[in-house]
Amino acid sequence: MIQRIQTLYTALVVFINVVFLFKLKQTFSLKFDTIDVYGIIVLISILLVVILGIITIFIYKKRLVQMQLLRVALILESVILGAFVYRLLTLSGEMAISMKDIWVTIPLVSIVLLALARRAVQSDENLVKSVDRLR
Repeated sequence: MIQRIQTLYTALVVFINVVFLFKLKQTFSLKFDTIDVYGIIVLISILLVVILGIITIFIYKKRLVQMQLLRVALILESVILGAFVYRLLTLSGEMAISMKDIWVTIPLVSIVLLALARRAVQSDENLVKSVDRLR
């Protein structure tokens, strides 16, 4: 059932995070090396969200595992958001406020999409359980 709505939500999260990863380095001059701990945390979290999203798309028969992976992805997106807000608060004033506001919405959009995907998987699981009870 790859054509389900939760697949669309998860694919959007994967796409948004890949774009976010490439734009993050340019916009906020992150250094993804061993010295910049913030950059490493954000990089690993974004990569894990992308990997979990791809895995979630292709294990559509295991709805309970999908819900767990989406929960972990939600937690990782929250870590990204927290690290991102921390970085914005400690960043010097050389950037325009509007650019900061635009990029802080990307983790928020990902969190909303992951929550919608998890809700859709939960409704599928409830539907299957109700059909099993009728048999």
